[in-house]
Amino acid sequence: MVQADGWTMPHSFRNLFEEHLAARSACAVFDVSHICKFRVRGNGAEAWLETALSGRVAGCRDAAGVHTLLMSDDGRILDRLLLLRESAGNFLLLGHAAMEEVDAARLEELRPHAALELRNETNEWCAVVLMGPESELVLARTLRGVELPERGRFSRFFFQNHELMLGRLGLEEEGESERAYEFFCPAVAGISWFESFIEAGAQPCGSATRESLRLARGCVAVGKEITPRRSTPGQVGLGHLCCPDKLRAGDPPPRKKVAHLLCPCGSRVAPDPGDAVRDTAGHTIGRVTSAAFSPEHDAVVALALVAAEFAQPGVQLVLLDGGQEVPVQTI
Repeated sequence: MVQADGWTMPHSFRNLFEEHLAARSACAVFDVSHICKFRVRGNGAEAWLETALSGRVAGCRDAAGVHTLLMSDDGRILDRLLLLRESAGNFLLLGHAAMEEVDAARLEELRPHAALELRNETNEWCAVVLMGPESELVLARTLRGVELPERGRFSRFFFQNHELMLGRLGLEEEGESERAYEFFCPAVAGISWFESFIEAGAQPCGSATRESLRLARGCVAVGKEITPRRSTPGQVGLGHLCCPDKLRAGDPPPRKKVAHLLCPCGSRVAPDPGDAVRDTAGHTIGRVTSAAFSPEHDAVVALALVAAEFAQPGVQLVLLDGGQEVPVQTI
């Protein structure tokens, strides 16, 4: 067990290779109940969220989700959110666990009037992610007769006296080749549902595997690549989550950007956050933000915040790991 974002979470159940293999060739199940969950409800909720969030809320259909950002007044990222729209007056916002209090304070600050409901439902719902090509088989065994949602959609329904929600929304924008579903149930039923998925063939996986999968696809994370109140959307590659008319006019291009690094030297020891990244001439051009061994690459992968001109595929760089120079390449 490890401490992360104020929660005690499983680091692993077996080992990284078995868990990673399950996510790629079978079905892996991750407990993500720690993500914060906010209910926004009432007349004018859509208009309020339209002004509060970076994405186009009006373009989101009922029973669909959209990735977006919660921003500060000076155009810095506070949190990366997933917005679920049940209707024009009923939304659910999912955010990073460590940003629960920050998100609540910012949303309250932006709330136009008390008639609009803002409710923290974080402790009311358990949430799991099922990932892998056999996820649908596991869901069919546990939710018999329930129609699975299409990509980008979710459904709320009653099953075995429980109010449940099932989505295929991509909490971290999984790649096109991945298949993942999000399952929500009342907190009192979380353990029994988690065990049901295991009994149906899912492999329980811990935070180490979730981190390895994240880094394999180069997905930035709050608290690592995204520094709340400092990072801008362009700096961390999230400009696509912002409507052009909501971006601050006149902001200069970011001087630093996140680069996706592959260490092809065969080492399985990941560098530490803060380790220097240099160009081939020996100049320090950035720092590692997160790194892990990736079984699918059979190599260490990392994300680093580097000078913007180096944050493009195919650039040869050097990583200073424990005083040793390790050649890396951006991918």
